[in-house]
Amino acid sequence: MVGMIREYAIRVLPILFAYYYCNTFLLSGDDRSESLHSDCRSFLSLLHRASLPNQIQLTIGSVDLSSGGAPLLTDSSGHAILLAMELIWLGSFCFRIRSREAIIVTDPCPKGSGYAIGKVAADIVTVSSDHPDNSNLAAVAGAPLVIWGPGEYEKAQVLITGIATDRVAGEAAKNTAYVIETENLRICHLGRLSHVPTSDEVEEMSGVDLLLVPVGGDGALDATQAQETITLLEPKLIIPMNYATPIAKAKLDPVDSFLRETGAPAVEPLPRLSVNHSSLPHEPTVVLLDYKR
Repeated sequence: MVGMIREYAIRVLPILFAYYYCNTFLLSGDDRSESLHSDCRSFLSLLHRASLPNQIQLTIGSVDLSSGGAPLLTDSSGHAILLAMELIWLGSFCFRIRSREAIIVTDPCPKGSGYAIGKVAADIVTVSSDHPDNSNLAAVAGAPLVIWGPGEYEKAQVLITGIATDRVAGEAAKNTAYVIETENLRICHLGRLSHVPTSDEVEEMSGVDLLLVPVGGDGALDATQAQETITLLEPKLIIPMNYATPIAKAKLDPVDSFLRETGAPAVEPLPRLSVNHSSLPHEPTVVLLDYKR
C-alpha cells in the first residue's frame, strides 16, 4: 500500500498539479506571458487527446463571471478543444451555444428586431415559432441542421428534444420549446412560450440545468409568468431573454421587472457565459447577458 501511494505521488500528482495550474492560469485571463500561455495550451491539448480530464474528473471550467470567455484550445490538427460550454446572447430570442462538438443557434432574428446579428455560423439551428423574430434562417451561414417543430433530433453528439407548446385544439402548436443536451448539461430554450407550462410540459422539461426564458411579454412570458415557470422547472441557471433594451424594436418590459419578481440582485450583464456541469451553482441563479453588438 505504501509503495502504491508513493508511486501515485511521484507519477500522478505532478500531472494533476500542472493540469490545475494551467486551467487556472488560462481562466484568469492573465496575459503577462505569451510563452506560458502557449505552454499551457500545448500541455492541456496533450491531456485532452489522452482523455485524462474525463478520467480524473477535475473541474476544467467555470461559470465565468469575470474574464468573459471559455478557454479555447486547439489540438495538433487544429481542432478546437473547448474547456466549457460557451453561451452568447445575440439579442431577442437568439443565442449561440458553443460546445466541443457543435455550434447551436436558437431563433435567429432579423434586423427588423433591432438586433444586427450578421451572418452566424452554426451546425444546428432551432426555430421555436414562425414569427419573423424567431425564424430568420437567412442570418445563418453554412448548411446547418434546421430543427423546426417537436420531435427528437441528434447531430454531432448533441441531443435535442422539441416540445410542442401553446397548443390550440385542431391547430398545430404555435411554439416549440427545445431541450438541448450537450457537454453533460441540459439546456431548455422556451422560445416564444406564452403561458406557464402545463404539468405534461414540465415533465418533458424536467432536470434542466440552464433555462433560457422570455421575461418581457409581448406575446411571450412576462416577468410574473417567467417566475412561475422557474419555480416549476427548478433550473440551476436562469438566463432571461426577450426584454427591453436600447435597440429592441418590440414593446417589451424591462428586465428590472423580472429581477424584482424573482428577488434577484441587479448585476452587471456579462458578454458571455462559460459553464460546465461541475461549476453549476447549488441554488437557482439569475445571470444577465449583454447582447452582442
